[in-house]
Amino acid sequence: FPLVQNQQYEEVAKVISQSLTTAGISHKIDITGTSIGKRYARTDELGVPFAITVDSTSSVTIRERDSKDQIRVDVEQAALVIKEVTDGRTTWADVWSTFPHQSSASADDE
Repeated sequence: FPLVQNQQYEEVAKVISQSLTTAGISHKIDITGTSIGKRYARTDELGVPFAITVDSTSSVTIRERDSKDQIRVDVEQAALVIKEVTDGRTTWADVWSTFPHQSSASADDE
């Protein structure tokens, strides 16, 4: 979901949505004006394992529900990363070590 209501971010979200659909991954775009924390909390409660946040036109943040850790990936890689983890072809730990990342612990320290 786009971090803020911004036409460019919404277009990026649509591109990612199409990639997720092609990969066979169920998803929903959340373009409400609700804060990012509330959106994360809502998807966590529903059991959604990953959230993709559009906060740039070239890269996105993927957040893993259980650890709350986040990685940065290029827009074009987002669906593939999610697909590989959900299909068991790679692990979140492997993805974490491959891409720029931030742990929930370091986010709490800021």
